[in-house]
Amino acid sequence: MPKMPENEGYRGQGAKGSGLPGAWRVEWLAKGQKAPEGALRLELLAVAELGDSVSTVFWRHGIKPWGREGFPLGEAVIALPELPALDEIWTLAMWARRERGEELPAAWEAMGRYASDVRQGLFPDRVMPEHAIQSVYLALAQETLLGVKPDRDRFLEEALSLCEHIGRRLEEGARLLDDDLLGPLPALQRYISLLAADRDLYREDRSRGKRFWAEIPAAHSPTRTARRLPLLVLEQPVARQFKLWARRDAEAPGGAGYPLLLTKLLNDAVVLSADPGQRVTVGWLAASLTELEKAARGGSDDKKAAWYDGRNHNGTL
Repeated sequence: MPKMPENEGYRGQGAKGSGLPGAWRVEWLAKGQKAPEGALRLELLAVAELGDSVSTVFWRHGIKPWGREGFPLGEAVIALPELPALDEIWTLAMWARRERGEELPAAWEAMGRYASDVRQGLFPDRVMPEHAIQSVYLALAQETLLGVKPDRDRFLEEALSLCEHIGRRLEEGARLLDDDLLGPLPALQRYISLLAADRDLYREDRSRGKRFWAEIPAAHSPTRTARRLPLLVLEQPVARQFKLWARRDAEAPGGAGYPLLLTKLLNDAVVLSADPGQRVTVGWLAASLTELEKAARGGSDDKKAAWYDGRNHNGTL
């Protein structure tokens, strides 16, 4: 196992109590932080040239894209983002199963495709949003990792238990998108309740926001005809999953949610996002917004004035 740095920036953590093999250690990476030499970097950037999610890359190619020949890995350092996506945690659960010498059931492939869809911003679930796997997972991750003192052992234990439960249900023949896999589970009731409360917070956010109709020009519409879509403007929303609630808001004009969101976040960043499920893109606006931003800044600091064009998000951000 590679020697880990011993300094105040070290975020290493053993697997004890986490549900991971005892010889594994987790290194938690802040945004932009490099993984230690020899660590298995479990995030999409490490394998993006092979697929659009780490779980599908692992399903198709095994562990080789991470520089190992096979399982068991033995002593290993696994580098995770400080707020891992469902995609990354599902892959970690698959790794742990293979480390125990168990094969991956064919039924698990559906979960990899689901995790990939979630990473793309889609919501394929056909159950109540409060019971959807992606919603409950995110509530769990936010509750355990975004506090003043992140409880990473608890996160890993509960997230991996969630994955094991989903895996068992899939092996039993459950339908991933149509069956309520999580609602009956007592261990998850706290997160389901948090989601219900979060939805109420979204309604408060919406009452402070503004609603508009936005027109997508024909040149940027998949139908090659102009589209008129509801847009919701939120300022510093309190709800953690405001995007989920806005996109599924039955009280939006037309009753099908807000495909477009303009949000001013707590750090004063302004984000324009589009629902990929509605086949809407907004990346084409980046150049015009950048020019307006430059003018507002008096023509200085071009880097800070640049708006992101959504190239890594299929133009939806």
